Amino acid sequence: MIGYKAFDENLVNRYGKKFELNYEYTIEGEIKFGSYGFHFCTNLEDTLRYVDGSNAVIAIVESLGDLQKYDDEYNGYYDMFVTNKIKIIKVLTKEDILKYMFKLPEFRIIRLISSYFQFTEEDLQMLETVYLNNDNVMKAIRYYQRNDLDAYKIL
Repeated sequence: MIGYKAFDENLVNRYGKKFELNYEYTIEGEIKFGSYGFHFCTNLEDTLRYVDGSNAVIAIVESLGDLQKYDDEYNGYYDMFVTNKIKIIKVLTKEDILKYMFKLPEFRIIRLISSYFQFTEEDLQMLETVYLNNDNVMKAIRYYQRNDLDAYKIL
C-alpha cells in the first residue's frame, strides 16, 4: 500500500527516528495505531497533524508489511495506518505538493490550507490566482495562511 508520511526537514519523525530514502524499516512485535509501528496516511494533508508544518517534509511511502487501519471520524481524519515494515520512496517537493493539491476536492484543499503547513508568499499568490473564483478556498487562504481573522466574519 502506498501512502504519505511527514517528517521534519531532516527526515526525522516526531519520535526522533531518522529515516533515509529507499531503505526498508522493520519492527518486531504487535503493531498498534498511536503507539507502536510506522504510521502513515493515504491523504497527504492528514500527515500534517503530526509535525510542525513550517518545516514539514512529506514523503511517499510504501507499506511492505502488516497493516492496521485507524479512522478518527470525530476530527475528520480517515485512512490512517500503522505498519511493521515501511520504505520511504520519494520526498515530495513543494511543486509536487501543489500539483497534488490541484487534484483534490474543495474540502480537502481547505484542509491542506488550514493545516500547519506554511506556503511561501509566491505559493500563496499562485493559489490566489488559481482559486480566485472560489470563495471558500480564498477565505481559507486568508484566514489560515495570511492570518486575516476577519476572513470568516459575517457582515
